[in-house]
Amino acid sequence: MQAEHSNTTLFQFQVPGLPEIGLAVALIEVLEVSTLPAATPVPLAPAQISGLSQWRDSVITVINMAKALGGDSPDVSENEDAPFYIIAQVVNGRSRETVAWPILPGSNIIEPPAQVPVTSPPNHINPELIRATIQHNTNTLILLNLDPLFPQEKPL
Repeated sequence: MQAEHSNTTLFQFQVPGLPEIGLAVALIEVLEVSTLPAATPVPLAPAQISGLSQWRDSVITVINMAKALGGDSPDVSENEDAPFYIIAQVVNGRSRETVAWPILPGSNIIEPPAQVPVTSPPNHINPELIRATIQHNTNTLILLNLDPLFPQEKPL
């Protein structure tokens, strides 16, 4: 089976807690790859929220992407293997959220062809966050759908 898409440039990466899984987001969603100050925990936040940090002049949400995807992950703030974070923008309806999550060394910018083979995602990965699972060269990549991280609020 083949997936057809416009020639979207992707940012390929891996996260602490799921180093065996190749992940990707559209490069247009990535604002920057940078270091961040340690995240400040938020009481009663869901497990996938590591806390809040500062990026430029903004307070942003730091996500533990491995936990969001259903894997196990150490506390992000204590992980020295992932000194860099993806800072990305999630656009969900009319709201825009700037979020960050740690990545392991070895990320790449890739341009898959317009038609790529589709594969099945691993069973233990949260299907809500999967846009597609594709084969690129010899690697299986999960293209992330970041929208469910911040569901739209329903009007009262």
